[in-house]
Amino acid sequence: TNKVSALVGNIIFIFLMIFDVLVVFQVIGFNTAIIMGGISLSVWLAMETIIENMVAGIMFITIKKIKIGDYVEFLWNLNMKWTIEEINVRYSVIRSFDHRAFIIPNSILAKTPIKTYKQEPILRGDLSINVPRHVNIAQIQKLINQTINMNKYVVQKEYTTTFITGFNNMGIGMKTYFFTNP
Repeated sequence: TNKVSALVGNIIFIFLMIFDVLVVFQVIGFNTAIIMGGISLSVWLAMETIIENMVAGIMFITIKKIKIGDYVEFLWNLNMKWTIEEINVRYSVIRSFDHRAFIIPNSILAKTPIKTYKQEPILRGDLSINVPRHVNIAQIQKLINQTINMNKYVVQKEYTTTFITGFNNMGIGMKTYFFTNP
C-alpha cells in the first residue's frame, strides 16, 4: 500500500507541476495550446498499446464469445490450440496441453480468428515431433503413445496413434493424434 500511495502522490505532483508551468506560460503571454497539443500527442503515443489492449480486454469480458475454461484454437499467426485460463483488461493467460502458461496481449487476440470448441464432447489433438534417424521407430511410437495417454485429459486412449510424416534434415517427422476432454 505504501508503493501505491507513493505512486498516486507522484502522479498528483506531476500534474500539479504541469499545471504550474502552463499557468506561468499563460501569464507571460505564451500560447499554451501548442504545449497541450504536444503533451496530448506524447501521452497518446505512449499509451496507444495499453489503450488498445484495454479496449480489446473489455470487449472480451463483455461480449463473452470466449470465456475462462474454453478450449480454443487461435488461427493465423498464433496457430495454437489452448485453454483460456484468465481474461483481464490488458492481457489473457492461456494454458497449453503440457500445462505451460502464456500471457498474450488482448490486442493480439482481438486481431486473431478464434475457433472455440465449447460444444464438442471430445476433441482431437495432435502433436508433431522430429526424432533422430537411427532410433527404433516402433519403440518411439509406443513411448509417445504411452506418454500422451498418461495425461488425465486424454480419453479413448486406444485411439492414440503416431504416424511417420516424412524425413528431413532434422530426422524423422512424426505426428501423434489423440482424443481429449475439452
